[in-house]
Amino acid sequence: MLLLSFNIGNEAYAIQTDIVLEVIPLIPIDHVPQVDASVLGIIHYRGQPIPVVDLSMFFSQQMSKERLSSRIIVCQLNIQQHHFIVGLIAEHVTETLQCDKENLQGTGINNPEENALGYICRHQDKSIQIINTEQLLPESIQQQLVLAQS
Repeated sequence: MLLLSFNIGNEAYAIQTDIVLEVIPLIPIDHVPQVDASVLGIIHYRGQPIPVVDLSMFFSQQMSKERLSSRIIVCQLNIQQHHFIVGLIAEHVTETLQCDKENLQGTGINNPEENALGYICRHQDKSIQIINTEQLLPESIQQQLVLAQS
């Protein structure tokens, strides 16, 4: 499987590239009031507004740092049988990597409250946590997306 790797703090994470539409530089984000703290606002992507989620804020409650390697990963997520385009901000978005299925490992921890963390990929003596993007957004954000599309 082909993965797009990035960092959240000092930890290595990845998502599968089959949901990635485009990786774009950080651009101005329009604030939207009364949404979850991990939702920074919206950007206009190819003529349509899309929500932008800060992965660092989501996983570590700290804002992503604005680095030259910080990017917005534009993804198509399947949530509650609806397709949504969402921007994900991450740091050190610098490479894709191939991870063979035999290099995937479970975490050894089963936390039903944290379904967004999938397998771990061993790549060049490094552990990379793969994010389960279908389970990434909390129920409250999912509901807001579904209502906005209705």
